[in-house]
Amino acid sequence: MLPTLKRAMAVAVAVLTTTAVLTPAQASIGSGDQSACATKAGVLYCWGANLKGQLGLGDTITRHAPTQVGTATNWTSVNGGFFHMCAIKSKTLWCWGQNDYGELGQGTTSTAASSTTLRVGTAADWKQVSAGGSTTCGLRGKKLWCWGRNFNYMVGPTDLGTEVTTPTPIRRDVNWKHVSVGISHVCAIRTNKRLYCWGSNTWGAVGDGTTTVVSAPKRIGSSRWLDVGTGYGVTCGVKTNKTGWCWGYGGSGHLTGSYDNALTPRQVPGTWRTIHIGQTATCGIKRDRSLWCWGSNNAGQLGNGTTISSLTPVHVALPAGAKSVSLGFHHTCAETMTREVYCWGSDSTGQIGNGTATSTQVLTPTRVL
Repeated sequence: MLPTLKRAMAVAVAVLTTTAVLTPAQASIGSGDQSACATKAGVLYCWGANLKGQLGLGDTITRHAPTQVGTATNWTSVNGGFFHMCAIKSKTLWCWGQNDYGELGQGTTSTAASSTTLRVGTAADWKQVSAGGSTTCGLRGKKLWCWGRNFNYMVGPTDLGTEVTTPTPIRRDVNWKHVSVGISHVCAIRTNKRLYCWGSNTWGAVGDGTTTVVSAPKRIGSSRWLDVGTGYGVTCGVKTNKTGWCWGYGGSGHLTGSYDNALTPRQVPGTWRTIHIGQTATCGIKRDRSLWCWGSNNAGQLGNGTTISSLTPVHVALPAGAKSVSLGFHHTCAETMTREVYCWGSDSTGQIGNGTATSTQVLTPTRVL
């Protein structure tokens, strides 16, 4: 586990998935720290911990099975932060849960949390959203907007240490196609496939070869990228040649090969569609749509039937190829190409969604939707 950035700041790397290389706007699963949400046939379901109303059900009651949120049938994607969730419905953006730092984008922090879905502004051209620990970013068309806690310049260089309570543009002069928000840094890919990262760099998560905080988007290397995901001091991505790379904090085995930190991208063996990061583990979908996970496995979050951690990718057996994957604190969920949702790992607060309240570890994928 990471040295203390505080467990309460854990990121879920919610849904950062793709098609040819899945993009978050097309994904249908989002994991919070100890909760999860998914869309299926346009319906939004959530389950697990609900202390801050992050299930969007109008209360703070834990759910042990998927529960429909509202009555809408046109949800297209959902993405989870630590205590808040955001989702897109017909290109409008909605967020709910904790709002201590303005991460819900409502122009205020006066309401500590909202247990019901709240629309973010009036825009109807949202393409993607990514929720971090207490910061949120999203794409409207090709423009990037961020809001919430401006921790380590995540939202902008002039507001360090303050809350930004409404969407604020990042680099108006460039076009973006993908964004991922970690616990204390952000990475995004421009339409020309160049990768930029900024924010906290204590363990090298920015990937520029230093450990110095980066206050504005900085290009990482000269390669072209298809996908990027951020986590708890870690970044992983897939280049246009389908090779996978990870960098940053290595202490939980996120980076493969060793527990050493990496200040620049370190290659992950294999050819990949997408790679996603949780607080304690990493999972990736290979070109053949097989799912592989590595890192800490103390709660079975690797999904291979054991609690043995692994520095190399282990295969996760699903009944069909993987379409997307999302990791929380100690649990993992995946969507198959046949649109079924499976979860595994810790079930301490119902985050596996299997309807039980007694199981604490589920070591292999269990269907929940």
